Amino acid sequence: MKIPSYKKLIKHFFVGALIVIPILLLVQIVTLLQEFITPIFLSYSVWLIVAFVLLSIPTFILVGFIFTYSIAGRLNSAFKRLLKPNSRLYQTYVSLEKIYDIVSGKEQIFKNPVWVMLDHDVLKVGFVTKKDMSGFNLKRHVTVFLPTPFSISGEMVVVSKDKLKVIENDAFEVLTLTLTGGMTAGAEENK
Repeated sequence: MKIPSYKKLIKHFFVGALIVIPILLLVQIVTLLQEFITPIFLSYSVWLIVAFVLLSIPTFILVGFIFTYSIAGRLNSAFKRLLKPNSRLYQTYVSLEKIYDIVSGKEQIFKNPVWVMLDHDVLKVGFVTKKDMSGFNLKRHVTVFLPTPFSISGEMVVVSKDKLKVIENDAFEVLTLTLTGGMTAGAEENK
């Protein structure tokens, strides 16, 4: 069995916490109303509180894991079936789902960095997002996302493949360079 990465464990922890904490709060509120506030706090020892905290963390992770991989997927599939596949609501939902997957890191679109030649001396950093545009009768073109520095926005352009040059650097390094407006590149040299 593959051990999940720490990012997945953190995600499962928060999903589990979002499910378990409201339930625990409801139980606690009912208990408080039933027995009055003072006797409840006096009956707990420090060790009982520590044990509760230590047991709650793996419980949150386990519940988050179960919800993410079983219940959430089924709810998503059921909701998609309710919508008409060709309706605008369905298309909007699928688009939002795709954006969520990209933002959450489930799907990486920033893995093919390229230089887009705007002029013979001017280059712009972009990431190829669609390599095959033949469905739009553009066999020699690709779509490229051009990120905007200091924001999460950008623009998508359709570019001829001969106007692109692959960037050999790591995609994360290129994205960081772009999003910081080039301030991370050569920072050691500028000192």
